[in-house]
Amino acid sequence: MENPLNKEIFRTNIIYPEKIIRNEDKRTSLEIKGIPKNMSKNEVRNLLEKYGNINFLYIINSPTNENNNNTSIAFVNVINFKSIIPLFMNLRNLKIEKCGKSYKLKISYSSIQGKQNLKEFIKKYKFHY
Repeated sequence: MENPLNKEIFRTNIIYPEKIIRNEDKRTSLEIKGIPKNMSKNEVRNLLEKYGNINFLYIINSPTNENNNNTSIAFVNVINFKSIIPLFMNLRNLKIEKCGKSYKLKISYSSIQGKQNLKEFIKKYKFHY
């Protein structure tokens, strides 16, 4: 049986650019799924910085190998919440070709918000950044 809490978390993490434009949503932390594991941190940072100013990037291997596609998840914090619009518009559903495979990015708000909270989460679960 599916946990209804998972649906609620998913629903609250969807990015709606119109809410950002109206200053109704000022969250700054994102979760980006579908990053190829063989993409370096610098490559990911360069891609993100084409569209927004970020002050935090942490990449972990995806805990589940969905369709055995060898992907990673990035936790990102932007300096200004308005930067999320160009990031979202340019990265949502972006396909990255890497080593003969195609990877589709999925971008949403992170359940953990703020640079400091992201750092504390990573320390708590013993991830290294």
